[in-house]
Amino acid sequence: MFTYTLTILPVTHRVVSQEQFIQIIQSLLEMETPLQKTPQFIFQRSKEAAYQNALILQKYNFNIDAAIMAQEGSQVHYGSEFKHPSHLQELLEHHPHWTQLIKILTDGATFPIIPLDNKDRQKDLIFHKEHGNHKSASKHLDKLDSTTRNIS
Repeated sequence: MFTYTLTILPVTHRVVSQEQFIQIIQSLLEMETPLQKTPQFIFQRSKEAAYQNALILQKYNFNIDAAIMAQEGSQVHYGSEFKHPSHLQELLEHHPHWTQLIKILTDGATFPIIPLDNKDRQKDLIFHKEHGNHKSASKHLDKLDSTTRNIS
């Protein structure tokens, strides 16, 4: 089992050459990935899995954040799909949002959601319809599968 101590060094402003950048990437790729633990949650669509997952949540007073934080080392834990921030620092420390990224990788992301009234919801739908990725699909219907042509 691997355990990490998060040691984040102060941000420096050194210039990295192309060769150094490639070396950083190569060292990240060569780095041994720790084996992941089996998560407590069961990812199946069944009554048994739902019951088991409810018991797990009950164990954490139905606090999903506490349940996630208790599963360090599994794919359920925040940031588990990325290398540890201390390993990514050399690559990303010059990014203006590096400090915020560390927080997201270690604590998860929070996206505050406020209810939209109908007027704002309609404006949002119109915006996405006018600016969405579907425009390319609309222009190239001949290249799409016939099952997707009826989607508007």
